[in-house]
Amino acid sequence: MHNQRSNIVDGCKPEKFLGLSRGGYGNPFNVTTQTGNPLAADMASALATALRDAGHDVKTTVVKPATTADGARAGVIADSGASKAILIRLVEWKTDTMARTGLDFDVVAEVLDANGNVLATNRVSGKEVSGASILSADKDSRKWFEQKMTDLLSNREIAAQLR
Repeated sequence: MHNQRSNIVDGCKPEKFLGLSRGGYGNPFNVTTQTGNPLAADMASALATALRDAGHDVKTTVVKPATTADGARAGVIADSGASKAILIRLVEWKTDTMARTGLDFDVVAEVLDANGNVLATNRVSGKEVSGASILSADKDSRKWFEQKMTDLLSNREIAAQLR
């Protein structure tokens, strides 16, 4: 997992930054991961658990945000020791909650061979807004994570390379 969100790479926000919660006047407050871990680490852990439950052998690697795309590919391949690996890049992932919760997302998955060549790629991006209240922000965020990762990895080319 490679966190390339611009506000993380440039150091404006910590790696554990998830999004914003707004006060009564719309003033923003940072929301961070419940674990205190970097968002990429929590996402990688959750995704690895789901893949293991589906019968896959999984090893997670979290790449430093400042690492280049080529450096991330090389690092993931070196750490995995496998003939294929998946690199997931978080280009954007930010929730914003006031009366309802929104999500801005842009996530890329690449299946790599043992030499770091890209065999398949898929990108999901967009904006979502929940119809629920502020009280469902955590539930909405979890639902969106599951949906977006499913959309990302169930792509025909990605799935074919993972068989």
